[in-house]
Order: sequence, then C-alpha cells, then structure tokens
Amino acid sequence: MGLVIGLVCVSVAAMCWAWFHRTPPVVHDDLDDTMALLRQSFVVVGVAGTLVSIYLAAGVSRSEETSRRHLLALTAPTLAVIGAIGLIAWYRPDTREEFGGAAYEQRLPGSGNAHAAAAIAWWTACFAVIALALVAFRAYRPYYDFTSEPESPRKPAIRAVAAAMAVLLAGGIAVGIATYDSPWYDGQTASDVSVPSIPDRPGQVRYAVDSQQSLVVAGAGYAVVNEASDDVPDGQDTIEGYNGATGERLWWFTARGTTVTSIWSTGVGASSVVVARVFAYGSDGPSGNPYIALDATTGEHLWTKWLDSAGDSDGPFDVISDSVLLQRERLPETDVQADAAPRWQWTALSPRTGDPMWTRTMTEGYCPASPRTADRSIVLTTCSDDSDVIATVLDAATGREERRIRRSDLGVDVGGDTAVSIDGTQGKYAIATISAPTRDTVAETAVLINVVTGREAHRFPTGDRATFIDGDALVVRRPDRPGSDSLSLFDIASRASIPTGLYAEDSLRVPLPWKGLAESWVGAGSLVPFDESTTESESASRDYDLWTISRTGDREQVPDPCTSDRFDLRTMPGALVVDCTTQRIAMN
Repeated sequence: MGLVIGLVCVSVAAMCWAWFHRTPPVVHDDLDDTMALLRQSFVVVGVAGTLVSIYLAAGVSRSEETSRRHLLALTAPTLAVIGAIGLIAWYRPDTREEFGGAAYEQRLPGSGNAHAAAAIAWWTACFAVIALALVAFRAYRPYYDFTSEPESPRKPAIRAVAAAMAVLLAGGIAVGIATYDSPWYDGQTASDVSVPSIPDRPGQVRYAVDSQQSLVVAGAGYAVVNEASDDVPDGQDTIEGYNGATGERLWWFTARGTTVTSIWSTGVGASSVVVARVFAYGSDGPSGNPYIALDATTGEHLWTKWLDSAGDSDGPFDVISDSVLLQRERLPETDVQADAAPRWQWTALSPRTGDPMWTRTMTEGYCPASPRTADRSIVLTTCSDDSDVIATVLDAATGREERRIRRSDLGVDVGGDTAVSIDGTQGKYAIATISAPTRDTVAETAVLINVVTGREAHRFPTGDRATFIDGDALVVRRPDRPGSDSLSLFDIASRASIPTGLYAEDSLRVPLPWKGLAESWVGAGSLVPFDESTTESESASRDYDLWTISRTGDREQVPDPCTSDRFDLRTMPGALVVDCTTQRIAMN
C-alpha cells in the first residue's frame, strides 16, 4: 500500500513541477509539443489518481460481504491491464514525436525541463496502477481467506509509511536528476580590468586584427567573433574580449552547439555590454536563435532572451546604447483594424539585465518612425498630428515624453513648403537639415540642436553639410569651387570652426571618416582640390591621406598603415583602429 501511495504522490509532484516550470513560449509559438505532452501526461496521472482513490476508498468495506467488494474483486485484474496500456501508449510514435519536440522546446537556459518531469509523472502513474492491481488482488479476496491466515506480529502501517517515504525519496532524486540543466555555456572571465584611455595621437602600429572577424568596440577595447578557437570544438564560435591598448585577450565565451550570426555593443567602459545573436545547431545547447548579453569588460554572462526580430535579418534593435536596447516588434494584425496602417511596438530593455523598462506603440503612416539615441534620451521622428513637431524626445529609462523639437523653434514657417529632417544624433545634440525650396533648387541649411532643451545651438551657413565626429565635434563640408568641398572641424563646446586645409570631392555621397582623439582629431582628406573635370572613376580611385588636426588647427600627416584600400576609422580605449582590406590596424 505504501508503494502505491508513494508512486501516486511522485507522479502528482512531477506533474506539478512540469506544469509550473514549463518554459514560457518565447521561442516557439505556444510551445505546441510541450503543451501536448503535458496534457497527455495530465490525463494519465489523473486516471491513475482516480483509480487509486476509488480502490482505496472501497477498502474500508472489504470485510463485509457486499456487492461493491465483489465488483472490486472482479475488476482488480483490469488495473494491471490499464497500467500496461499506459506504458505501451508512451511508445506510440505520436507520443515519442511530441516528447522529442518538447525536449527541443525546453532546451533553454534555466529551463525546468518539463518534458523530463512529465515523463517521470507518466511512468510513475502507470506503475502506481500496476502496484494497485497487486494490492487489490490481495486486499479484496473473500473475507474467509483472511480469517484463515495466521496472525502476524508485524505492523503493516509502519511498513506502508516506510515504503511510501522510500518511494518519495527515490522519486524526488529521479526528478532532480532528470530536470537538472547543466551549464550550456563555457568560457573564462576577467577581473580587475582597467579601461585604457583614448590615445592623444595616432602613434605607432601596435597590432592587427583579421578583418574577416566581426568586431565591435566595447569594454576595455574591443570584442570579436572567433570561428576557429582552440578552446572549443570545431564549428563552434567564441566571443572574445581584448584590451584595446595591447591587443591582449581578456576573456572568452561560447555557447555549446552555436554559431554567432550578429554582434553589437552598447559602448565602452565598465558598464558596457556586448549583445550577440547566435544560431543553435547542436543537441546540447540552447534551441532557436537566442540573444546573449555579456559584460563587455569581464565577459560575465548577463542574460539570454529570445526576441522577435520582426522579419529583419539585421536584428530587432532600432537603438543600442548604454542606457537602453530598443527592440522593434510588429503587433499581430488581429490587434488593429484591417484598414489601419501597420503598427509597431517598441520595447525598451535594460542592457545589463534584459528586463523590459517600458513599451510604446506606434502607428506607421506615410513616413516611418525612426528612433535615435542622444545622451540618456531617445529622439523619435515620426508622423505627427501636429505639423509643427519635428521629433519627440523620450526619457530612455522610462519612455516618458520629455519635450518636442518644433519647426517654429528653428524659425521655420509651420504652414510653408520648407522641410526639416533629423539627420543624426550624438551626445546631447542632434543635427537637422532645413530644406527650403527656391526657384531653381533647394537651399539646405544644417542646424545643431540641443536635445536637452530642444532649442537651436548653432546654425551653419546655407550650403554647408555637417556630420558628427562624436558628441563634441562635427566635420563640415563647404562648397569651395566647382567639384570640390573644403573641410573644417566644428568644436561644439567653443562653437569654433577650425580650418583643415583639406578637400573632398563635392559629389562624394559617403562622409569621410573622422574621429576624435584625446588631444586632436584624425581623419581623411586631400591636400589637392578637386575640379569639375575629375571623373567619378578618378574620384573613387583617388586615395585620401590620413591627417591629424590639433585643437589649435595644426595639421600633420599620418603614415598610412594600410598596404591596400582603407575603409574606415574607429577609436576605442587604448587605440585608433584603421580598417584596411585584409586587416584592422591598431595604433597608439
């Protein structure tokens, strides 16, 4: 009897564990296989519990010659058949397929492995019914069979309690072992990491990084995706963090059975985070395409989430900054009117914890909504019922509207044909372009806006094109002569324009790379002006030299470290990085 009670208790406890520890449906729609397996297991446990309750309740009248006792005596052998049918049903192809699907759905970090607990509940319920058949076979015999048995000095109640306790203990151990989820990731973290400062000047070549590796500036330097590390099996990617000043590896991380498809960074410094999207191909790692966040300085695993990428192969984030990850999700069509424009929802996640901070639902009209980060705020440009509004400034931590940037504050007529667009943000500033149509052309004026106040901070002469270097400076291209623009630097703090004596081809669509160092700026430009006779192919083939410009305007050429084409410049803690065709060269 103790065996029956113990098995039933184990099956009920395992079923409860499976139900309350099932993984939320964040990876697979509705967790179809998991829920199907849980429903079937619930039926098996429910049938077993009902049979045990009926037969045990009837046991109080087994010493009386009643029709109920005779009925139970005759039906007791069928319990063994029912238990055997339950075990056979477990091996049905449909059940095994659902179990396999549930096992895949539950391959998530922190999962309660509901499929394993449901399997234990199913089996112990069937064994409880079979054990009940044995008890019933003996307990419901005719009364005179008991009177012929010699008295036994043993105490059956104590034996039953001991048996029940032993089964409960064994069942608890079995559930614990079956639902244990071993760590699915491996790696080595760093401690006591100091973040190098941005170098004063470019300096000398220190080391090189293969350009084939995905690289983001983060933490104390940079992080890369290594596809061939000696620390992990072949085909498994690692994410590795490096010191920007020395190129020394600080930490590494890998998720079993995965490859890294995308990697991002929230910035640099001790609080920065690396976010990676991985594709799981193995059977011992996570399932689906989770997003993994790591401390960019130490390599510590922070969180793992499965996010809706809204059909965008580049990922679900519209904004990635040290204060917020703004995830874009398309709302189901059933949530909106059939004739309404598509609606999107932005969910703001904390970079360090991955927890949602706020949500905002937007209706996409004839102009798509476009959020940008600025300091601790989000500048959101979208269609508004108020024609005076250019953009809305939201608090990045709460989503609360702080202010609106208005056309009228920039001296633009609300009812006129002049268009105003936000072209970029850095630090606490935004750069906007006012496009005023004239008889023959469109006059464009760049305006620097203080996002904190929503007011104009500086207006450039009409025709100038300004692009952010960082939150402290801009590079300005001014028409100089037909075919050529002159380059100058604009220091935001002093509102000073610093001539460089350099030029760029006026039809160049991509801004030339310029970066700010601790005591100077470094960027590309030509000493020789362009003219109208310069063809597009000649312009594309002309190599822009690298230069440093001091705060006082002194110019110095930098020896080009690239032996082939140069594409971009980056600054990171400890180094200036020059992107070449086959390598990234770090200088300090």
